[in-house]
Amino acid sequence: MIVSQDDQSIVLRAPFGAGGEISVPGSKSISNRALLLAALSSGQTELEGLLHSDDTVVMIEALRALGVDVDI
Repeated sequence: MIVSQDDQSIVLRAPFGAGGEISVPGSKSISNRALLLAALSSGQTELEGLLHSDDTVVMIEALRALGVDVDI
């Protein structure tokens, strides 16, 4: 992993990509983390079993405001 830091940001770059499939229980924290990781990934990501809560709605709206294409 490469880590670089300046006064404004920290950049992490993994040496390789990750892929796979996992099943986790519905949780707003896990759902928001999955949304964030999907937004950071390249290509298209499909999330199943995402918990519908006020927090996940806010996260989706924030990602859309940043230009992330989110289809529900």
